[in-house]
Amino acid sequence: MCGNEDFEGRVTTQWGQLLLVLTVPFVVLLTWTNFAPVLPAIRDEFGLSNTWLGMLASCPVLVQVVLQLPAGGLIDAWGGKRVVSLGTLVMGIGVVGSGLAPSFSALLMARVVLGAGMAAGFVAGLAFARDFVPRERGVTVQRYYGAAASLGMVVAMLTSERLAQWGTWRGMFLVEGAAVVLIGCLQVVVLRSRAEDEGVTAMARSWRDTLLQPYLYLLGTIQAITQGSIAALMTWIVVFLLEQHNIGSELAGPLGALMPFVAIFARLSSGPVSGGRERMILVATGIMTALCTGLLPLMPSLQLVLLLAVLFGLTANVGFGTVYSYPSLLVPGGASGRDLSLVNLMGNLGGIVFPLLVGWGVDTTGSFAVGFALVAGISLVGSVLVALRLPHPRPLVLEEQ
Repeated sequence: MCGNEDFEGRVTTQWGQLLLVLTVPFVVLLTWTNFAPVLPAIRDEFGLSNTWLGMLASCPVLVQVVLQLPAGGLIDAWGGKRVVSLGTLVMGIGVVGSGLAPSFSALLMARVVLGAGMAAGFVAGLAFARDFVPRERGVTVQRYYGAAASLGMVVAMLTSERLAQWGTWRGMFLVEGAAVVLIGCLQVVVLRSRAEDEGVTAMARSWRDTLLQPYLYLLGTIQAITQGSIAALMTWIVVFLLEQHNIGSELAGPLGALMPFVAIFARLSSGPVSGGRERMILVATGIMTALCTGLLPLMPSLQLVLLLAVLFGLTANVGFGTVYSYPSLLVPGGASGRDLSLVNLMGNLGGIVFPLLVGWGVDTTGSFAVGFALVAGISLVGSVLVALRLPHPRPLVLEEQ
């Protein structure tokens, strides 16, 4: 009897820890996209061009790219739960520093710190979520992880502009940064690492084994397409609505939140719809994302823009759980932290390049259509490559629905 109670207690504790780890993707996307609603205010204060605004938006992702592979090795060595709380605390410090930045260079450095926390925290949470369930149920947990990330974008788009109106854009960063630091402190207390809870190190392989796997680059290509396109739209959607459709700032933020709100349900659905159709879903996701990205700035009315934004939110996000669970469907021993880091690194490359392409297109031609067309063209070519080369997963027992 006591043994059964002890077992139930461990299960309850594990699920409590998993729910707390789901705050990591929430915080990562909140702290990254809270920048978008206040872009016009920051541009006016520092006298920046749209290209430099795109650089500020992409800076944390650039740092993620630089630190992503070392973070994967750190996760394999220390275990996911140790790195999760470290990453969250660093993110909080970066956001608070953004609010205190007296100059453009100081704001840029604060965004660098934010990117370091994102690099450590996001993949560490993925690794913990991956080890929490059997391999055949990996998509189920990853879809919750992806939904939490989309929820972070929704909260950023709905609250950041409001907070900025009450206390300027600096006050918004200070409030949200303090909240993230508190979450990090809670993680430190609750996620006390125990050797028997950690399965990451046992799955670790060498860097050579990771870097020589072609399928990881193909999965990374899909992640670059979807994450890069999401980054481009989330960075520029508020400015696009303000300048192209004359929407007031108090309405542009909530309308911009429509896309990540839809993404919550798209990512939650990735488990039920993916069983046995993983490869098809990934290829279709890339192609539809490319088409929606290219067509969105061409829509003649606000209603059509919002309709296409909803379609984009669905198609760009339905494959999230499949991307990060796919390596474990191909490798008998499961994916290592290094494997997940490589896939996420390529996704971050898209997150850097695509917002910059849109900003460059606006500065060069005065039109959002050119930048989004470049993003769509690159995405379409990458999707065709994945369709031709990505191997089918090995047959598995389908997870319980």
